[in-house]
Amino acid sequence: MTLLNVCGLSHHYAHGGFSGKHQHQAVLNNVSLTLKSGETVALLGRSGCGKSTLARLLVGLESPSQGNISWRGEPLAKLNRAQRKA
Repeated sequence: MTLLNVCGLSHHYAHGGFSGKHQHQAVLNNVSLTLKSGETVALLGRSGCGKSTLARLLVGLESPSQGNISWRGEPLAKLNRAQRKA
């Protein structure tokens, strides 16, 4: 059974300056993964590579700039807090 499905996930942060121009810093680009029941996964990488951002996206604390996250076949964005904990 597929628990978590991530497809084409990208995320960027907008940085504004005094000039009024907004620059976008890409943090994640086209991340895809599938986690099935009973599997274990480790996320490794150097400081600043997007590990914490990915974790925040996977638990719904932030919304992705692009892509889809599904938990047990349901879009993460449609699940309430209690459903995400189950």
